[in-house]
Amino acid sequence: MSRLVILFSGAALALLAAGFAVFHYGGQYASEKNRADNAERRASSAAAVVTNLQRTVALINTVTEANQHAKNQITQDVQNAARDVHSAIANDECAQRAIPADADSRLRHYAASLGTRTAAPGKPDR
Repeated sequence: MSRLVILFSGAALALLAAGFAVFHYGGQYASEKNRADNAERRASSAAAVVTNLQRTVALINTVTEANQHAKNQITQDVQNAARDVHSAIANDECAQRAIPADADSRLRHYAASLGTRTAAPGKPDR
């Protein structure tokens, strides 16, 4: 009988140890799996943020390039217009006369006011 008791005691002890190991390592597995899942979610969220940031920067760069191109085109158009006006009035005797100081001052003041005012919504700028 003592062999049987020792055998059953050993088997019970082995089952108890196996149960403890399953419980202990099973809990660790669940904890580590949860931690890994959370890390995956954070990485996915960070990747989405980076992707959106890259799209935003690309969009800003595109708009900036378009604005710079438009500014360059406006500058070129103004230079061409100035050259055309200059060549058109080169031989005009009226163009050689000096502009009166009062008229010059008034025109400069008017030109400066055009750059600072804005049209009201729904109304054309004059």
